[in-house]
Amino acid sequence: MRLAIAECGCFVLRRLFDPCALARIRERADFLGRAWDYMFKHGYTKGIDEHYLATAFRAGHLPETHIDATETWSDLTTGSPFDEIATKVFGATTRDYALRRSVLHGKQNPLQFHQDGFFMGREPNYNFWTPLQDVGVDAPGLEVVVGSGSPIIIDVDARPRVATYVEKTYGARSYWLPTLMAGDVLVFTSMMFHRTQSGPQISKIRYSLELRGAIKDRTLAIAGVPNDWNEIKTLQDAPY
Repeated sequence: MRLAIAECGCFVLRRLFDPCALARIRERADFLGRAWDYMFKHGYTKGIDEHYLATAFRAGHLPETHIDATETWSDLTTGSPFDEIATKVFGATTRDYALRRSVLHGKQNPLQFHQDGFFMGREPNYNFWTPLQDVGVDAPGLEVVVGSGSPIIIDVDARPRVATYVEKTYGARSYWLPTLMAGDVLVFTSMMFHRTQSGPQISKIRYSLELRGAIKDRTLAIAGVPNDWNEIKTLQDAPY
């Protein structure tokens, strides 16, 4: 797994989590999503942080604090080697996650190529991207650019230029869209370009968890990232 991060920047773990446990989390997430849709439909948004609505919610996030964190972590980690893998590969494990869905106001809302580093900063982090159901066919999976990394492009409003930059820099042959079954996880770092799968065949809502944490083992080689993390650079915009 460490070699995969060094050479590709990502890997897939099959059956890391119990599909039945994910189904329970999915049920809670779906209830929360329908509640928020009802609030928006009827204008009950007074008091909700406007910045959150304009950024995270617009990108598909739901307030993960509104589903029981203790129950969710119990569902995820009971009988799973998640903690052991995260510690051995990245030097630490996490109890932090974000909740996302693939739609906004009832319509598919695919995110274009971006790096999580644009909002998490230059210090590399890991992400165990965990869909709560099967993805890659009619529910959108996640497409990553194998080997992509530094620099971090921090102006996400320049999406057309980012897409051109990614294709010219890495080539479309570097794009990888793994099909995942419930329980499978796509692991990658905050330096990697990725986007939501889109297309006419995508019809289902996808809920997912993003289990993020800081990479504490600074000896870990990461594809596309200088060995000295102080040399990681940022760009305000894509150069193309």
